This record gives sequence, C-alpha cells and structure tokens, in this order.
Amino acid sequence: NKSLGKLKGELPNIFTYYFYKTYFTEENFSEKDVFCIIHSNKKWLNNFFVSWLYEIKKEENFTNIIFPVFIDPKYKFISKRLYDQALPIFSKLNSFNFENSEQIFSEGFQLFYPMVILKNLYHIYFNKNDLVFVRFMSFLFKSYIVFSYDNNERITSEELIKRKQKVITDFEQTYSSQKITLEELWNEDNDSIIKSELEDLLERFSDLKSEINKFYKYSSYLIDLNYTISNELVFLKEIVVRCMEILLINRSDIPYVFYAILRLKDMFYIDDTWKK
Repeated sequence: NKSLGKLKGELPNIFTYYFYKTYFTEENFSEKDVFCIIHSNKKWLNNFFVSWLYEIKKEENFTNIIFPVFIDPKYKFISKRLYDQALPIFSKLNSFNFENSEQIFSEGFQLFYPMVILKNLYHIYFNKNDLVFVRFMSFLFKSYIVFSYDNNERITSEELIKRKQKVITDFEQTYSSQKITLEELWNEDNDSIIKSELEDLLERFSDLKSEINKFYKYSSYLIDLNYTISNELVFLKEIVVRCMEILLINRSDIPYVFYAILRLKDMFYIDDTWKK
C-alpha cells in the first residue's frame, strides 16, 4: 500500500482505483481476499499490475481471485444471525421463481419484479428521500456494473474500459426503448411479493444494530467522496443484490435495473459519475 501510494503521488491522475486486499477476522469464517478494480490510463502500468497480481495469486496459492477485475462474488453476510434475518426474503423469492418457472425468461417478468422490490424500498426504508435513494442506487450500480463487461478473461484494463463504455451505451438504448413502460411501472401502485418480509426485516434493524455495525463496508470506495456510507446501507446492498440474483437469470442484467431507476430519477451517467 505504501509503495502504491508513493507511485500514485508521483504520477498524478493515473489511477482511478488501486489494488488492495483485506481479510475477514470474524470467528468461524475462512480467510477471504478482496481486490479492488484497477483503472489506469497508462498501458504499461495496467500490464504490470495484472502480471503482478497473477504472480501473487500463484505464490500465495490464492484460489478465489478473478483478474484483472473484481472480487469474491459471494454474499458478504458476516454472521449467521444476520443471514438468517434475510433468509425469509430469499426463500420466498426462490419459491416464487419455482412456481413461475415458465415466465422467468420473459422481459416483463425480468423488469417488473426487481423494479417493484426497489420501489418498495424507496417507500419503506428511504421514505421517498430521492437524495439518499439515488446515492444508494448509484452505489449498487457501481458495485455491480463490472459483471456486465468482465467475462473473467485475461485482458488489459484498457479493453475492459472500452467494454464498459459499450455496456453503458447499450443500457441507455434499452432504457430509451422501455422508458414509457418503466415510468408507468414506477408510478403504479404495486407491491412486491416480499413487501411484508422487507418490512419485518427493516423493523428489526434497530435490534440488529450492534451486529450490523460490525458489517464490513464492502465496496464503500465506490460511493461519492462527500458521502459517508453506513454499515446498514452496505448490509442492505447485499440483501438487494441477492434478491436480484435470484430473480434475474443473467447477472449481467442486474446493473441495468439500477441504471433504469437512476435514469427515471433524471440522473445521467457522465465520466463514471451520476449527475443531475
């Protein structure tokens, strides 16, 4: 970290993010390695980092690292009790998928249920506070967009950035074609099938405060620098992502849901940030 910090200081504006790793310390959990995205505008630096991380992986016998981007995709519930609190939500969604297996590949199904879950959160947890909700959606989008353009191939960051830009363009085209439908869906008086489970879990947040406060702030470097993300919101992010993965067969579609909601809130994706 010191070496990278020094290099960053000597070569300003080269990095967007830099590599680091961290470990769980919670009892009864195995060691997990967490890696940040590397973005650089110097090709030699990208190649150096990717080669270096592969060597570290080989020498340290790491088996769960995906290069050159992201990170252990497992859900980061730090204790069994916290996971158990969210389990009724996941169980109900799994059962719902099984009961509606003939519909799950339809576009209407894929749009409706994820959107309505997030609309419920907007009303129940965020109390229609657009400012905080938009920041949360931006956090979700930035945390998950990598799965839309990284296919676990050993390529340069430069090529990955190109793929990312194409994905954003594709998202915007899809949103433009679906805008009227999405606006109607967002404004309709619909509740998700897990509304009561969500309400029950959110009501227990105060009782779970001590455990939630231990929840590691995964990907918090992605949030706006002028906004402090809470452990509670990171915990909620993991719940939302798990719901999306249950409902959406292709995980690369998940960030589009967050993108669509942000666009519905008149946000525009410019230079890796969301702006009004």
